[in-house]
Amino acid sequence: MEITVSGRHFEVSEKVRERVASVIQAEFGDLSLKIVSAQAVLDMQDSKRAKVSLVLNIKHHTVTAEVEDFDLFKAVDSAIAKASVQTKKLIDKRNTGKQGEMFTDVEENDVDEKE
Repeated sequence: MEITVSGRHFEVSEKVRERVASVIQAEFGDLSLKIVSAQAVLDMQDSKRAKVSLVLNIKHHTVTAEVEDFDLFKAVDSAIAKASVQTKKLIDKRNTGKQGEMFTDVEENDVDEKE
């Protein structure tokens, strides 16, 4: 997964860049989805507020999360939490059939009916 961390209206230090990249890798690295790239844009507004925009490019899908807070790291954590909820919903949607049954439940019912 390619991770890009950039800053708007300020220069992102290497320490912040590494922390954001490591948190993104830890949260989304072991999912069953094929995540192509992740882009985090850190924006400082009026030197008091931090706005974080996180975009995950997943095969056939895009997940976006934006958070604004007074603390930069708190905003990063909140954006990652929002994107995590969206990816989990995407995984559940992919694993669920049209009638709301899990694919594993359907397969078990087919085996029971054959016996």
